[in-house]
Amino acid sequence: MQAPLWLAIVTAIEDPSEGCRLSAIKCVKAMDTNYGAPDQLLQALAGKFGINTAAEAAACAPAAIDTSEDVRLAAMQLIRTFLGRSNPEAKETNICAIVRTFCSAVADPWPEVQKASASNL
Repeated sequence: MQAPLWLAIVTAIEDPSEGCRLSAIKCVKAMDTNYGAPDQLLQALAGKFGINTAAEAAACAPAAIDTSEDVRLAAMQLIRTFLGRSNPEAKETNICAIVRTFCSAVADPWPEVQKASASNL
């Protein structure tokens, strides 16, 4: 997939509208991508749970935690989907953020997100 499309999707995932964020996540999940996701997309998904990437942490920029149960659940499911599809190099690059996201979501305020996170671990 081309970079401009991924950038548009990442922008939509960060949109203030819950419907837009959820639609963007569902759109990516429906795509037949056998090679995983670019780092920017995984970073945006991890940000839904307050997980900062190394670059963001170094810049002291806190991640904005998403308050929508539906968006958080869809993000958790999408990260799991990418984990299954990604090539080993992509998994190795992003494994710390992915594991931190799963661990953080175990204590999520939404029970369905907790279950999805626990099943991913």
